[in-house]
Amino acid sequence: MSTLTFDAPMAPRGFMAKTGALVASTAFAGAALFGGVAVAPAVASSLSASVHHDYVLTADGDFPTFAESLQTLLTALDFGNMGQVLGLFGDDITTSSSLADLLAALNPDGVTLDAVTLGLLSTDFSGLLTEVTLPGPDGAPLPLGSIPIDSLIGGFIGGDGADTSIGDLLGIFGLSDYAGLLNLPFFGLSPDTSLADLLNDMLGITSTMTLTDLLNANDLGDATIAGMLGIDPDDPWNEVISSITLGGTLSDPDGTGVLGDETLGGLLTSLLGYGADPVTDATTLTDFLGDLGIWDMLGLG
Repeated sequence: MSTLTFDAPMAPRGFMAKTGALVASTAFAGAALFGGVAVAPAVASSLSASVHHDYVLTADGDFPTFAESLQTLLTALDFGNMGQVLGLFGDDITTSSSLADLLAALNPDGVTLDAVTLGLLSTDFSGLLTEVTLPGPDGAPLPLGSIPIDSLIGGFIGGDGADTSIGDLLGIFGLSDYAGLLNLPFFGLSPDTSLADLLNDMLGITSTMTLTDLLNANDLGDATIAGMLGIDPDDPWNEVISSITLGGTLSDPDGTGVLGDETLGGLLTSLLGYGADPVTDATTLTDFLGDLGIWDMLGLG
């Protein structure tokens, strides 16, 4: 009986498929199936020549890194460098632009800070306490400002509410071992002092006093958040942010300038830490992300 031998050596970095062997073995199997003689079949030389080829799949040596591939894609999309990215916010926005320029571009309609906060900044504290409601004893909503303070505390603590002793309250937080520190005769305190007594003795808050009463007693009923922060709620929100003082202290309230005057390039560079190369329009986005440590964080460093 004839023996067919087919060599299929492996090529480096790929594989070799001898299609001539595939044709011959198929013919051989067919002959055996139908009772034929198990000899090597005759194959036309032209067919054999055309199919008996070595096909080798090979791979290139080194692939680009993730950052390099991403940069290629970003460059193709015209988002490859910081100048192009900042240009998305306006044709004149570059790393040389100020933060005030960028914020103004983000708020072309001049939306006010009060509008952004839905009127929170311009509403006085008494009004805010009226708008916020909590369920009352019968389940009906009650304005927060009309609920006695000791009831609010009692609802938070539970149990005996405002009649809970300071020592028991410390125990709720796992601090009962320190309750003895409250034995201060000159303050009239002890672990047995109730929260209601403490509020009355220290702050003059009685069992009927509400948050609104407390605000009015301290002339804060008409005060607003904007007023306490020293800002005008009718100013556009971008101008409010731009006017934030940098480096202000009690002795030097004017500080070193305002936030809005800082350049975008300077602010972006400051994110990279001390000694970082200045961020310019030509800085590639992947270089900037790499300097931020993003690739290391993702295990791609």
